[in-house]
Amino acid sequence: MVDRLCAFLEQQPELVPLSDLRLRHLQAVYASRQHLFAVAGYAGEVELLQNWNRAAHQLAFKVQRNMPLELDALRWDMYLLLFVDADEVSAEVQKQIENNRFYFRKIVLTRADLAEELLRDRLPLWFGDQQAGARPTAVWFEEAQFLRKLEESVEEDAARQLGADFFANGVQDADELLQLLGEAVTTGGETDAATGD
Repeated sequence: MVDRLCAFLEQQPELVPLSDLRLRHLQAVYASRQHLFAVAGYAGEVELLQNWNRAAHQLAFKVQRNMPLELDALRWDMYLLLFVDADEVSAEVQKQIENNRFYFRKIVLTRADLAEELLRDRLPLWFGDQQAGARPTAVWFEEAQFLRKLEESVEEDAARQLGADFFANGVQDADELLQLLGEAVTTGGETDAATGD
């Protein structure tokens, strides 16, 4: 079944399998300019509990630690996909593993997660190949939830300045946010006339 997960990753146009790597505790590693995914497979929950740490350490020491300087930014976009050949894993075990953020993010997947639409929901697969100006269709966190929490936490004056539309829809880019805040937006050394500065 771990082969189905690997096949899904191989279908992603930006991901390239790093087939030269020989790693005992990892079945496969895939990389793009934005992400690195490593896959480890287990027959059941007990095997997962006994071995996931070995896969994490191997990815950290054999791959993450040896990344060339040009790929240093990728260190923060690494994901260890821990596939269990079972219909489910206990919520406690999944929480214990996924909440461990040491080195990189860990994601526990089961047979129930193998449907393509579920994998797209669980994995951060946005590669920046959308048309200019388009918002990414897959984001790692729910933007609407973030904006609701932000609205609850900012002072009333700031919320009024940003406006209800901001908290409902967000913004396209940093320049748009700066304009909402009344900050000068400079491009190429010139101040944007829209801000009045």
